[in-house]
Amino acid sequence: MATVSADLKHITTFWQQILAAHENSPDSAVEAQRQVLERYCGAVFRYLSGAVGDVHVAEDLAQDFAVRFLRGDFRNADPARGKFRGLLTTVLRNLVIDHQRRKRAAVIPLEHELSANELAPPEQLDEQFAEQWRRELLQQAWRELERADNEGRSCFYQVLRSRADFPEWSSDQLAGHLSAELGEEVNAAWVRQNLRRARVRFAELLRQEVRTSLGDVDPDRVEEELADLKLARYCEPLDSTRRPR
Repeated sequence: MATVSADLKHITTFWQQILAAHENSPDSAVEAQRQVLERYCGAVFRYLSGAVGDVHVAEDLAQDFAVRFLRGDFRNADPARGKFRGLLTTVLRNLVIDHQRRKRAAVIPLEHELSANELAPPEQLDEQFAEQWRRELLQQAWRELERADNEGRSCFYQVLRSRADFPEWSSDQLAGHLSAELGEEVNAAWVRQNLRRARVRFAELLRQEVRTSLGDVDPDRVEEELADLKLARYCEPLDSTRRPR
């Protein structure tokens, strides 16, 4: 299968063009969903690419998905109750299943009726999308952490990225590595202190990403979504050895 990374920039540009063409919609709920979809279009494309095993087919399905979205298939989604991801999953799953049916029908005699067990199980497709959504949320949190570093407000990204890249290193080893990276001398105590601060900030950013994806500010909904997506472990008390990936 072709790699996906080279096509993500293209598919992101495609989404931006589609959404910009419909930016005058009076429906604020639909507009909020469009903003979420634009932010997490990478998860949609990676899911489709992984599910069908062909980047070019995935691109066609992504465009089909955009048409369905813009004609109003998502109007029943209620971001305040966290239903957007569920509806998104259903629409994408149906796109993949329809593609599988068309592909099999092209090589299977017409008199042969396709049975449900010849298609990928819905729960498998749902988990595949949840994995991509989870990955996108984590990546967005990493990007926000890195942006703060680039703007000179912190060095949390470098510290936490170094710990994630070298999980077996001691604080002294990380101190040596970071001293070279930062261009200033730091010690093990500095590393431990800033690792803790970086993990706290990463957890805050991850919660914010989940809140954005829900279109919701209800803390309980955010915590439920973190648990559903198996992300809560990144936001647990930081006296453990968990490291964001």
